[in-house]
Amino acid sequence: MSTRVHSRPAGWASVVWRSVVPAVVTIVVAIFLYGPKGLMNRRSSSDDNGVTRIAIATKDSAFNVVPPSKGGASGSVWFRSRAPALTLQLRAAGLVPSKRYQLELSTDQAVYTIARLSSDAQGRLAFDTTLSQLADDACVVANRVPPRPLHGRIKLKFWVRRDWSPTVAGSPCSGNGDKDSTYALLEENEGTFYGTH
Repeated sequence: MSTRVHSRPAGWASVVWRSVVPAVVTIVVAIFLYGPKGLMNRRSSSDDNGVTRIAIATKDSAFNVVPPSKGGASGSVWFRSRAPALTLQLRAAGLVPSKRYQLELSTDQAVYTIARLSSDAQGRLAFDTTLSQLADDACVVANRVPPRPLHGRIKLKFWVRRDWSPTVAGSPCSGNGDKDSTYALLEENEGTFYGTH
């Protein structure tokens, strides 16, 4: 008496291998690279206290980061991700010593010049502030952007630009007076702020 053996159609395993395994591998790699703690997101990170860090750096004309060994500057901006006001802390190094800079905050709707900063004798910047709304500082006279309340979800980028404004002794709006308005630092990733008004 013979026993009938029921088997899957020939080639079943190879079909599964060719169609399912690549999909699974693609999903795993995507999570590894782009997930919350993925390699592509490490320039923007949040800690357990809800503080987000955005790395900023000098970039070349192709927007590649210029390392310090080639004259690039770098720094970070920290802010609390969920709050009624936007509290910022900026630290940077490797800039031209004793120069004036403008801190710009870019959103999905507009770019705001929020502060004028001076590097110290070692080329470092240090700045702390709390914003109750997004708005240009008092030195912006022409083409002012309408203020934006801090409501809901707002995507943020931070840029540090060389201040080309005229040099005016004793004025908080005094710049370098050299017509150089190029960017010294650009964000390496964007962050998200949630206004809780």
